[in-house]
Amino acid sequence: MASRYQIVCMVVDRGSLKGAADELGYTQSAVSQAVKALERELGTTLIERGKQGVSLTRDGKQYLPYLRQIVTAEAELEGKRQELLGLSSTDIRIATFTNVSRTVLPRVIRDFGALHPGVRFTLKQGDYTRNAQWVHDGVVDFCFTARGFTAGLEKRVVYHDELVALLPVAHPLAAKEKGDTRRPGFRAVCASG
Repeated sequence: MASRYQIVCMVVDRGSLKGAADELGYTQSAVSQAVKALERELGTTLIERGKQGVSLTRDGKQYLPYLRQIVTAEAELEGKRQELLGLSSTDIRIATFTNVSRTVLPRVIRDFGALHPGVRFTLKQGDYTRNAQWVHDGVVDFCFTARGFTAGLEKRVVYHDELVALLPVAHPLAAKEKGDTRRPGFRAVCASG
């Protein structure tokens, strides 16, 4: 999460609230509120908003070098914190399979990486059996697998997935479970994992 100092510097560097919001992954409103909060704290207007973007006020130009020093100090402090936590220059090795690596991990890796920028992720694609074996062998730090493949491993449920089979309505198995009416002519049959 960016500080107000970082946000103001990003607005100045990008030349617009929208540019800063896009870079930071925030809404434009959140960026605007952060700028206003810092302006209230300092008791002055730092940025003028116009059709051509933003520009620094006279006070903003005088405050900007100090704001940049604070941003640099924040980054150094965060770097030291990461170092002391053992999270700088760390490689986390994950065994996974396609569904998890496409749907679950991108957001998790992005969010974790934002908090711990020195961490690198290595993904190994496997199957339930191979992933669990890689953990046993120390090839990976942890894996995603199904419950039946976790013997001898510490396990935590982090995600529930429902597998379905689409069958024609006339198929003998179609009557076995509740139907999915979203696809005319097909029924979804749940498979337990």
